[in-house]
Amino acid sequence: MSTQSTNLLFILAMMAIFYFLILRPQQKRARAQREMLAALTPGDEIVTVGGIYATVVSTGDRVRVRVADGSELEVALQAIGRIVSSASDTGDEDAEVITEADVAGDSAVGEGAGAVDDSGGSGNR
Repeated sequence: MSTQSTNLLFILAMMAIFYFLILRPQQKRARAQREMLAALTPGDEIVTVGGIYATVVSTGDRVRVRVADGSELEVALQAIGRIVSSASDTGDEDAEVITEADVAGDSAVGEGAGAVDDSGGSGNR
């Protein structure tokens, strides 16, 4: 084998490795993201790439999401990181969702949880 054919074979091998280790997995992730966004429907619970948990109200190029009672945001479609639970999983789009914050808020009230020291000092006087 000549030096030229060895170099050509080496370059082809490196291109194949590059394709299977970098390009192919990236294409799979992009396809999965496109499919997830295409399947987005009102009632789905999502997490944005910024970490905001919300419920989808309407979809399009911009997605309107409800983050709290009466509080809605409009986010770019590409800003949706993942679907936490789908409206079709629960079977009822109008069902009220009870979150961990709701449960924690009910149980922590009046129990001294999260007491705050308002003295302003470090406690070493």
